[in-house]
Amino acid sequence: MATSELFKKLNEHRNSYISTDEIENSVGLSHPALLQLVRRHTKELESVSKERLNFRHDDKGRKVYLLNPEQATLLVVFMRSTGVVAEFSTDLVKQLYSIQRKRSDEETAEINKQLRRAVNNSGNQDYQKYHDLAYLIATGKRAKQLRNELSIPSGKTITDFLSDKQVKRVNEAKQKITTMLEHGKSYQEIRFSLYHLNQLQGS
Repeated sequence: MATSELFKKLNEHRNSYISTDEIENSVGLSHPALLQLVRRHTKELESVSKERLNFRHDDKGRKVYLLNPEQATLLVVFMRSTGVVAEFSTDLVKQLYSIQRKRSDEETAEINKQLRRAVNNSGNQDYQKYHDLAYLIATGKRAKQLRNELSIPSGKTITDFLSDKQVKRVNEAKQKITTMLEHGKSYQEIRFSLYHLNQLQGS
């Protein structure tokens, strides 16, 4: 069972979801068997995150589930677990991802707080403009573009749908913007320095 390849995909997957057909290819389990496993453990898979199981139909009409990291991790565990082991694994995965996300959320919240303070101190009340610039610097796309491309519902936080690497880049961009604001730089100066110059250097 090539689970290392599966977890590599999970870490690199741009919107933190992995499909059951990708899992099928990684672990060598037939698609019908994998879907049966998902149906058998739907309750547990939905209990480890705030999301219900998402699915779509491929061009062959097959149901393909889209699992977030918690759900995909637990599904792999269920391939070899039953009874008490499955119950323990559900709680374990739930706790591990809860701790990781709490740390990440706390770090992001603190960085957002620092950026908001720097924006207010600069006399500019348009915090969202700088927030949007951070996404543009980190991903090459504005917040609205990301929401459309990743089908992010209104009211949901964009970073919840990005990979860990992308979240890290967004936070780094916010920290750079904060530093430049504290040094008296204008929005146009910050945008030119952190976005346009990078674009020119990359071309």
